[in-house]
Amino acid sequence: MTRTTVSREEVLRAPGTLGDALRSIQNLPGLSRAPFLSGSLIVRGSAPGDTLILVDGTFLPAAYHFGGLHSTIATEMLDRIDFHPGNFSARYGRATGGVVDVGLRAPLREGARTTFHLGVLDAGAFTEAALGPTLAVAASARFGWVGYLTSPLVTALTGNTVFFGYWDYQLMADWRPAGRDRVRVAVYGDGDSVGFRDDRRRERTGLGLGYHLAQVSWTRRFTPRTELQAFVSAGWNGLTLRMERDNSAGDPLRDDHASLDAFPVHLRAELSHQASARVRINVGADGLFGLRRLSSSFLRGSAGRPGSPAPPEPPTPRDADIALVQPAVYLEAELSPTPRLRLRPGLRLDASAFTGTAILSPRFTGDVNLWRGALGKFGVGYFTQPPLDERVSVAPEQLLLAQRLGADTTAARPERAIHLGVGLEQRFSPTVTLSVEGFYKTITDALVGFPSLDLLLAGERPQGGRAALRYDGRGRAYGLEVLLRHRGGGRFFGWVAYTLLRAERQDAPGTPFRPFEFDQTHILTAVGSVRLGRGWEVGARWRYVTGRPTGYDRLLYDTLTGQWLGFSPEPWLSRVPDFHQLDLRVERQWVRNWGRVAVYLEVLNAYNRVNAERFTYDLDRALPAPAGPYLPLVPNLGVRGEL
Repeated sequence: MTRTTVSREEVLRAPGTLGDALRSIQNLPGLSRAPFLSGSLIVRGSAPGDTLILVDGTFLPAAYHFGGLHSTIATEMLDRIDFHPGNFSARYGRATGGVVDVGLRAPLREGARTTFHLGVLDAGAFTEAALGPTLAVAASARFGWVGYLTSPLVTALTGNTVFFGYWDYQLMADWRPAGRDRVRVAVYGDGDSVGFRDDRRRERTGLGLGYHLAQVSWTRRFTPRTELQAFVSAGWNGLTLRMERDNSAGDPLRDDHASLDAFPVHLRAELSHQASARVRINVGADGLFGLRRLSSSFLRGSAGRPGSPAPPEPPTPRDADIALVQPAVYLEAELSPTPRLRLRPGLRLDASAFTGTAILSPRFTGDVNLWRGALGKFGVGYFTQPPLDERVSVAPEQLLLAQRLGADTTAARPERAIHLGVGLEQRFSPTVTLSVEGFYKTITDALVGFPSLDLLLAGERPQGGRAALRYDGRGRAYGLEVLLRHRGGGRFFGWVAYTLLRAERQDAPGTPFRPFEFDQTHILTAVGSVRLGRGWEVGARWRYVTGRPTGYDRLLYDTLTGQWLGFSPEPWLSRVPDFHQLDLRVERQWVRNWGRVAVYLEVLNAYNRVNAERFTYDLDRALPAPAGPYLPLVPNLGVRGEL
């Protein structure tokens, strides 16, 4: 029903995105602001992880490097980014939130080109070349060194050692042996490492996360009306977490570790046939298979009530292997009964060996030309996604959320959702459009008793300790989205996006609905960039977001530990302070016969706003006070060139 496309040029010029493609979609309507350092996409009141991210149809295990500074796919490799906040096509499955479909662009068919960038956060290069009339290649690599630069400073200020680094790469070969065939081979991967050492408590924590994937795709045009697209991708993604503690101080020795290795294989084939000028049929198969291997040895009992003096139980090793078998088929028609009306009915069947289910998902969207430049849109659909244990196979960072993965899976079942939407899009000129859309979504069989990684990063603790996992939660989300956009291609581009949202959850049957942890009532984003001439360009982004709910609005004094603890008899009713932030960008570009070079300065959080993610408590007055982690003023000076 709704698809918003961001061009590569807009990505490179957009302020506040660090020139990163996937970060740019966080400025679009329907996306809530994720806590600092989480890098999640929270779409229309859905939980983090409910949104599907694809690269040319392949699951992307990690869309962002840890902390959300950059995406794991270089912007120069991308042709387009399509964002579907809801009511998406039957060709997409295994998601109840939204879909981000990233397309890799074809390398140059003639000549060669190389670009590079060197900044405070990282450095990278991209090259593409035609090796002949039928073969072209492209490659990209990036290395994040901000951890090397900031680690000595953090150590000097805090006495603790903190390190993080990242890298990624992409390789592609595009072969067109004949006019009707196209074969593409792509290999891409990334790696993240985070380390923390507390010398006072003699503790060390390390986290490693990464993936390597290879994809082969084939496109065959049998006739001008019939085309086949097929691909297969396979690879590895994994995560390793280790927590150590010396026992020289007499404390119990702690040596916790967890590792996840997943080996997913994704198959897809779609046959499209233009039966007539008014009828097009798309039929396809979409299968996700593989193996997930989990090994962990956490201290059981360590996730009790904060401040509890109860000693942890000895480490209990646990190993679990889960096979991933998720075949699916779909059928979709594109109908134009009249020149002004377009209808897209679809049907998708998803099966899972893990849950023993086969679910039929009907979907229907359409649009009608109401008057000159005006398009009315409507849609309704049924959507499902696998339970958590299957999802970590393609999103390994979710291993951090629980110690019980692979332990109790008998009650696991797919989450289900119904999307409803209606909207109006008015085009005032070839570059200026206004879109207004209302939506309503219901969620059933949602996972309950499972803390979100985003909340843990924001300092939020599970209410009442870790509850038993259940799959009987319910949810609903409804609201309004407005997007006024001036597309790029000239001196100016920009947009104003506003979302009015209400997201609620029901934790058990019969209990009242309460605000969802990521409910944000008002989300306003204004982005703009203008070329002044003589190579100068300036831009700005300003965001305002209502504070998310928090689980604590009162204090309780623990006589056993002498600490004040946050609690609430009715959690998620109070909120952290509202968020607002200004980002600025200035660029100067020079063009010469040998190429072009640009120097840019991007300032994030230009007026150094303290945007709290949680509360801390003053032990003398027992009053809550806003606290981080939060993004300080961050200047990013860099140079970008093209040869």
